[in-house]
Amino acid sequence: MLFLRLVIALGVCSHLAFADHRFPSSWEEFEFQYGRSMERLFRDYQNVFEKKYTNKNSETAHFATFSTRVKDVFDFNGAKHSWQKGINRFTDLSDEERQAFVMPEVNAKVCKTNTFHFECYN
Repeated sequence: MLFLRLVIALGVCSHLAFADHRFPSSWEEFEFQYGRSMERLFRDYQNVFEKKYTNKNSETAHFATFSTRVKDVFDFNGAKHSWQKGINRFTDLSDEERQAFVMPEVNAKVCKTNTFHFECYN
């Protein structure tokens, strides 16, 4: 029982460490925290969300997407809308990757079945 409590406590603590990390939401915060180094911000992002890429080309592509989306977040938030955008675990994903992750049913096959026949189509 003590072992189970320890495992649960460690899991909760590691999740809280993730939840406590606050990424900048504006150009001012970014400059203060990261000195305008998108590379440093991306490294922190990779660590917080435990991002691993298959090769250097994949990492470079995800960094480019991440940089574009972060700039969009800062520009949007600078316009003082009634809500703010933020950096999350999807920030480095391409539109296709995000759609496959967030809305897998869009890419899923539709299947119909009756007593004698099973048919799937896109």
